[in-house]
Amino acid sequence: MKYAKKSADELRQCRMTLISRLERLGPGMSQATKMIRESLGLNQQDFAQLIGISKPQLARVERGEANPTQDTLEAIGKPFGLVLGFVRANRSALPDDTVPSPQARSSSDWERIRLATAESNFDTARHSAR
Repeated sequence: MKYAKKSADELRQCRMTLISRLERLGPGMSQATKMIRESLGLNQQDFAQLIGISKPQLARVERGEANPTQDTLEAIGKPFGLVLGFVRANRSALPDDTVPSPQARSSSDWERIRLATAESNFDTARHSAR
C-alpha cells in the first residue's frame, strides 16, 4: 500500500520522536519495523536493500508473518542505534511484585532444583565416559 511521501520537516520530526514513540507505544516487532522504515522515509524496496533482505521478506516481517534472524533484527534497528534485548511487553500488566523473588521459593523447591541439576550433571558425565 502506498503512502504519501513525507516532507523533509515531517521526516526530521518523525526521526526525532521515533525512540519516544517506540517506548510509549510498545509496538510489536512488525509495527516497530514499519515505524523505523517510515522514519527513514524509505519504501520497502529501498529499506530491504539497506538491511540486506529481499522486499518480500521485509513485507512479511512488517505483516508479522516472518521469523527474522538476529542479524536481520539488528540491521533493522541499526540506523537508530537500537539493539536487541528483553523488554516487558506491557509495563502495567506485570508489576514488579508479581514476579517471585528467589527468597520467596521454599527450601524444598531449591532442594528439588539442586537435585535435578545434580542428576542431570551425573547423567551427562556418565554418557561422556562411555
